[in-house]
Amino acid sequence: MQAEQAQQAVVAVIAQLRDDRAKQRKEGIRAAAAMFDNPDILRVLDSNTLALRASEKEITIASWPVLGEVVKKCVALELAQAVGKKRGMDAGASKLFKRVVELAEASERRTGAHCFHSRLLGAPSLPTERAVQKSLYIRM
Repeated sequence: MQAEQAQQAVVAVIAQLRDDRAKQRKEGIRAAAAMFDNPDILRVLDSNTLALRASEKEITIASWPVLGEVVKKCVALELAQAVGKKRGMDAGASKLFKRVVELAEASERRTGAHCFHSRLLGAPSLPTERAVQKSLYIRM
């Protein structure tokens, strides 16, 4: 898989995870879990995040901080929808968040660069919701 295709795959999964409908989010969770088995996608996420750290310019959508933020919001939406249910929340979203943090931290070993990506998940310099929507609209 080439870098451009990998980046498009990440953007498509992020769009699914950001959807308001639960069915689309569940499909996005499954797609994200399958996506992390591809080393090309991990390489794209690592390189985009390292480029972000080096340039301190605009955050690209296909990076660990943006993916982590989107998964965090997905978990919050799933939790909010599960409040009234007796069964509780589906564990898929929380497992996905755990896997995103683990893979982001493991990227230090993959790239050899000292960079804690999971600490960027709450960074104030992340793009606003509107900027992410605009970027997703442009790329799709």
